[in-house]
Amino acid sequence: MTSMSAPLYNKDILRLATAIPHQRRLADAQASVEKRSPVCGSRVIVDYIRRGGAPPGQSGAMLAKAIRAAGGARPTELFAPNVLQKAPNSSTLLESTLQQTAEALGGKVTGVSHGTDAGKHWIRITVGY
Repeated sequence: MTSMSAPLYNKDILRLATAIPHQRRLADAQASVEKRSPVCGSRVIVDYIRRGGAPPGQSGAMLAKAIRAAGGARPTELFAPNVLQKAPNSSTLLESTLQQTAEALGGKVTGVSHGTDAGKHWIRITVGY
């Protein structure tokens, strides 16, 4: 585990960032979340879609893997700001994905909250271990 004084952009983080295979948006996403870094201004957008035959829980496991790869082994909170309402059930789909992510990380969901801040929807999942 690296200390908090470690450089923000070390070679491992930069290698992971440039190795992302899919860099196009999903045109038919059912839900989307965007997060911008206050430190450097970079942004991450996650589009969610569940195809008819996709196994449930797959997106939560993939998100958990990405969180682990970024060094976040046991987050106590999963927060999705700026949830874009692309479908009537966007928030429900994203909440389910965050709950599956918490479970895939070995945690238990201890709280779920929703809200709107400056006209943008958000979802927060608190996690206990």
